[in-house]
Amino acid sequence: MNEKLYNEILKAENYSDYCNSYSPFLSSIGLQVSEGINGVGDFYLHYNRVTRRIFKNAIAFDKPMNKDLSDITRIVFGDGETSPAFYKSDAFLFESRLDNVGLFPEKGEKTIELPDVVLGDTVFFSGYSENGDERDPDKYVPYKCGVKIISGKYDDRVITPENGLIRFAAVFAALDIDDEMLNGILDVCPDSVEDAEFIGKALLNAQLKDFDAEFRPEDYPLIAKSVRGLIFNTAACPGKLKNHLTSFPNRGGYPAQFIWDTFFHNLAFEEMSVSTAKEFLLQMIENQRPDGKYPQFICSTWDRPHEAQPALAGAMARRIIQKRSDKEFEQTVLDSLIKNNNWWLTQRMTDHGVIYAVSGFETGQDNSPRFDKGPTLAADMNGYLLDQMKFTSQLAEKLSQHDRAEFWKAKADLLEKNMMAHLYDADSNLFFDVSVRTGEKIRIVSPSSFIPLWAKIGLEPEKAKDMIEKYLINEEYLFSKYPFPSVAYNEGCYSSHDWWRGPVWISMAYFMLEILKDYEYNEEYIQAVKRLHKMIGDDAKMSELFDSQSGKGLGFAPQGWTCAVFIELCRISGEE
Repeated sequence: MNEKLYNEILKAENYSDYCNSYSPFLSSIGLQVSEGINGVGDFYLHYNRVTRRIFKNAIAFDKPMNKDLSDITRIVFGDGETSPAFYKSDAFLFESRLDNVGLFPEKGEKTIELPDVVLGDTVFFSGYSENGDERDPDKYVPYKCGVKIISGKYDDRVITPENGLIRFAAVFAALDIDDEMLNGILDVCPDSVEDAEFIGKALLNAQLKDFDAEFRPEDYPLIAKSVRGLIFNTAACPGKLKNHLTSFPNRGGYPAQFIWDTFFHNLAFEEMSVSTAKEFLLQMIENQRPDGKYPQFICSTWDRPHEAQPALAGAMARRIIQKRSDKEFEQTVLDSLIKNNNWWLTQRMTDHGVIYAVSGFETGQDNSPRFDKGPTLAADMNGYLLDQMKFTSQLAEKLSQHDRAEFWKAKADLLEKNMMAHLYDADSNLFFDVSVRTGEKIRIVSPSSFIPLWAKIGLEPEKAKDMIEKYLINEEYLFSKYPFPSVAYNEGCYSSHDWWRGPVWISMAYFMLEILKDYEYNEEYIQAVKRLHKMIGDDAKMSELFDSQSGKGLGFAPQGWTCAVFIELCRISGEE
C-alpha cells in the first residue's frame, strides 16, 4: 500500500477513555494512555455488550513522564525509558528503567478480586467482574491476568529493577481461562519491546494486506484514523465468539457483533483484508440459531432475544464473493441464507405477503417515529429481504443448484409483487410502512422509503426517477447541506439531533448513495459524496451519527460504520 498512508496509519492517538483505549491487534482488552495519568490508567475488558474496568491505574510510575503517542505498535513514555507494546491478542510486553513500577494497585468498580498467586517468576491476578448488563444471564465474568517478571524483583504489586531494567510480559483472559494457554503466551514473549513492536507491525500488516486503493493525500490523516478505529474495534473474543474474529461497532459503547453494523464494516475490510471480512460473516453464520434467525447482536455468553436485524447477510456475502470466489465458503453461505430466508418467511410473514418488523430496534432504527404506533410492515425490512432472496437465487445458480435457484427466484418475485401491492402508494409515488394494528400507511418520508429501490424492485424506471427527484434529491425533504436525515426535514416529527428522528446516520446515507449511483444521478451522487465527506471530516471524530442541521457528531466514536463509509467516500473522491 501507499507508504505515506501506511505511516499515517501507524500514528497513535490519545487513548484517553473506554471508547478510545489502547487496544490493538485483535485484543478484547484496552489500556488507558493519556496526559494527566502518571502511568497506564484504567484496564478495560471490551466484550459482551458492556465494557468493564478491571483495574484502575493499572501500571503506576514513580515519577511523571510525558507520553510520545507516535506509533500504534508501541507507546513510549519519557525519553524512551518506559514502553509497552502488544505482541499478541490480549498480551503485551512492558519495559522500564524507572526505580519502581506499581502493578494493578487498584481494582475496578464492581470487581471481586481473588488473592494473588506467585509461582516462580509469574504472578497471577484473578477475580470476577460484574457484567453491567442486566439482560446478560451471567452476572459476573471470571478473569485472570498472568504477569511474567523477566527482569526485576516483584514484591506485593511493586516491581523494582534488576540491573537497571524492569521488564515483564502480561496476558489477560476472561471467561475461557486456560492456565496452560496463559503460560504458553508468556513463555513466547519477545526478548525486547523492540521485538514486540516488530511483531505488532506484522499483525497490523495482516489487516492491511489487500489495501491498495488510491486516495487523495489530503485525506490520509482521517483515512488513517478510520483504519485504526476499525482495527481497534476488531477482537478475538472468548465463549460463543471464540472461533472467528468479531467486529465491534465501538469497543467502548457496543462491544458485541451486530449484523447490519458488520455489513458496513466490511465495506472497508473487503478492501483491507478480505479474509477478515469473511471471518465476520462466518461469525454470524456460526451463531445462527437452528431455526435460521441471526441474532440481533452476538456476545460471548448470550444473544439479544426477540428482535432480529435487517436481512443483509446476502448483500455482505455478495460483495465478498465478488472479491474472492471460494466454493466451500459459497455453499456455507447459501445454506445459511436459505435458513435465514425461511425464518423471515415463517416468523415475520403476514397475510399481506410481506413481512413485519416488531419495533425500531429490529430495523436498527431504535426510536424511529415509523414505530410510534407499534409493529409495521416495514418498507426497508422487506427491501433488505427481497435483495437477500434475489441473491440466494443467484448464488444457487452459480453453484449449479437450479431447483433452489428457481424456488428462490419465485419467492422473490412474489415478495416483490406484494410489496408493490401493499407498501407502494401510487398517489405519493413512494413506499411507506403500514401499521400492523390499523392497516394504515405511515406517511413519514425517510430514507427507509427508498430501500425497495436499492433492492431493485420492479418499479417502472420513470416512476423510480420521479420518486428520486421529488423526494431524495429535493432539499425540502432529504438533500440539504447535510443530506439524508433519518426523517425528512419537513416532517412534523423531525428533530435534527434525536437519534433516529432526524439526525444523519451514515449507514442509511450509504444506501441512498447506492441508489443515486444505480439510477445514474451522477451529479447529485458526487454532490452527496462531497457533503457527507465534509460533514464527517469537519467533525473528525468518526462519530456514530450527526446533527442534520449543524453537522455536529453525536454518540460514540470512533464508530465502525462511519469509519468504513468514510474510507469509501474517500475512495470515490480519489477517482474523481
